[in-house]
Amino acid sequence: MKPSPLDVLLFLAENGAAAAPVRASTTAIAKHVAASQQTVSRWLRELQKDGLVQRKRGGLSITAQGLRTLTRYAVKPSSRREFRGVVFSGFRDGARFMPLYAPRIRALLGYEPYAGTLNIKLEVPHTLSGGIRVAPFEMRGVQCGGVALLPCLVGGKARGAIVLPERTHYGNNVLEIIAPVRLRRSLRLRNGSAITVQLLEKE
Repeated sequence: MKPSPLDVLLFLAENGAAAAPVRASTTAIAKHVAASQQTVSRWLRELQKDGLVQRKRGGLSITAQGLRTLTRYAVKPSSRREFRGVVFSGFRDGARFMPLYAPRIRALLGYEPYAGTLNIKLEVPHTLSGGIRVAPFEMRGVQCGGVALLPCLVGGKARGAIVLPERTHYGNNVLEIIAPVRLRRSLRLRNGSAITVQLLEKE
């Protein structure tokens, strides 16, 4: 697939431009997205003209409109758009790590995630990839691995995001879901409850 301005937007997001301005040369961006420096310079001008990126004293930052664009288009195509499974209790790592990731997730998705994840054991393993990426970081002396976020609809009602951690205890027969609310309570779920998860289509 040929690179596009969206790849530049994703590069900036992965390097923290959704939270604060970052310094990134066109040479570095061009190397990452496999495009020429001249092309990247043109794409950056287009992104700024379209209101997706702005240049500040500290570097480049992604605007609210740019974040909405990432949320709509950063998910790679998948042959499966809906997943079925049952709710189960996990290792409770989500409650421990979610407060550390919360500011970055809020900057990318526009909401504060509930401090925990909904764990779903799938009928058929997934092959999901892509998504809006949170790069690895360190906070409070804790090393936090990178994760990808794929916006979804849970139970046909609640908006949230599938979390694809770079490091996880689970295989691809499990989905971990975040949302701005406690999904177990809002959807009246308990261990063993059947549930569907749908990837959100482009708007």
